[in-house]
Amino acid sequence: MRLPRYPRYATRDQVDGALICTDRELIGARWSEIDPDAARWNIPADRMTMRSPHVVPLARQNLEVLDMLRELTGGNIWLFPGDRNAVKPMSNNTILKGLERIEYKGKMTGHGFRGLTSTILYERRYSHEHIELRLAMPRETQ
Repeated sequence: MRLPRYPRYATRDQVDGALICTDRELIGARWSEIDPDAARWNIPADRMTMRSPHVVPLARQNLEVLDMLRELTGGNIWLFPGDRNAVKPMSNNTILKGLERIEYKGKMTGHGFRGLTSTILYERRYSHEHIELRLAMPRETQ
């Protein structure tokens, strides 16, 4: 897989779009949560809205993007370290700036990927239970 023109923005969008995670989950993602052998991302309960751990299955394509991302971030603990301070994760503004660079400013938000994905899955008649489980939606909001 070759590196895109804006590799950190592009890989962020590839990860977000493919994994259907919230901005908060993505921003706080740590390499220690990724288990490539089991092909899963284990998000701990303290980072989830409902305070329940969430497991995100990773397809081969997700793992390829994560391998490319690891080359970019080196030994950092964060999947997406901050531009100015790598000790901290990227900010929400980084997500918005990435969308601006690909000319989606005012057309899409980081969180918008979740809504778009949900709509597509419902239109394709996927099971409500599977979609909501994948989105880690609290039962009372369904």
